[in-house]
Amino acid sequence: KSNLRIQSNLPLSKRLISGRGALAILGEFAYPVRLIQATEDKMHWTVKWWRGNQFKESEIVPGSVTTVPLDLLRDSLWGKRMERRETRLGLWHHPWEVPSAEDILIHPGSVKFDEDVNRALSPFTDQLRNLLFHPDDVDSETVPAKKWLEDRKKNIVRTSVPYSGSLTTHKRAQIVSWIEEHINKGKRAGIAWIGMLPTAHAETLYISSMLSTKSTQAEDFNTQITRAWSIQFSGTAPHWDHVDVDKECLERLEEEMFERSLFAGIAGHYQWGLDAGDHQDGWDPYAGTPEEWDHRDREGDDAELQTYTDFKRGPDYIEAVVPLRSSSPQPLPRPQPRKKARKLL
Repeated sequence: KSNLRIQSNLPLSKRLISGRGALAILGEFAYPVRLIQATEDKMHWTVKWWRGNQFKESEIVPGSVTTVPLDLLRDSLWGKRMERRETRLGLWHHPWEVPSAEDILIHPGSVKFDEDVNRALSPFTDQLRNLLFHPDDVDSETVPAKKWLEDRKKNIVRTSVPYSGSLTTHKRAQIVSWIEEHINKGKRAGIAWIGMLPTAHAETLYISSMLSTKSTQAEDFNTQITRAWSIQFSGTAPHWDHVDVDKECLERLEEEMFERSLFAGIAGHYQWGLDAGDHQDGWDPYAGTPEEWDHRDREGDDAELQTYTDFKRGPDYIEAVVPLRSSSPQPLPRPQPRKKARKLL
């Protein structure tokens, strides 16, 4: 935290660091981004917008990468009371409101499968059903994941297969959804088969299908399925090593933005937007923040929460018109906030 105090006195161009979270002004509001790389003159940054942003009338897609000029960027504005009061925050999903990869995968049906997945797996419905309910009856020569388990003398029912190639979490969730709808149909709990042999082979079949649509040479099925498994096995690190960098960046940024403590001072006492206007759709960004961010070692007073001077709103204060219904859907399931304290640099 001593570093944070020192850095807060530096110019913004020196406070922004690649890989850290920041805020980018878009229209009336500021939204979180992850800083990727600055131009040589430090006047522009390549950023990735937080996927949980709920933009108001913007062509920018949440989760996309764009370039933002330095004068439209902000860090957490640690200790900078007046700058926080002048900044209205856009609406976004907090990190704990966004399902993790594990949350998505262990809840079949949370993502609808597309036609590519259906086309790839439908011809192998019987084989996948047998892998789920009668795996010993399936020939290992046609199921590389099963052979991989057997070669290592692993239990083919209870051992996970931690390789998914370069398949995205979203695509893997679609495959899980297809298995649940066409094969499992609620008969077995997801924990008994998700990440196990049936889903691993379904992923192999999907990769094989994608290879066949791109290949200019005809291959027999065994050759193609073996090639697909090779890609699946070596295409990326085991999926348990996945780190949600964007999510971790926002967690750290938000802790700096919303910490209430003696160290944070007046700037930490609910100052965001007080002189500029309500946040997007009247959103309260402090709602639901982890309890440990309130250190309870400083008592703020009502005067610190007044807007502008003489307890009046500033001349340019903009009051939000709160919609009758929120436009931001609540993700299901909703993970709980982390309770582990995070060290601020």
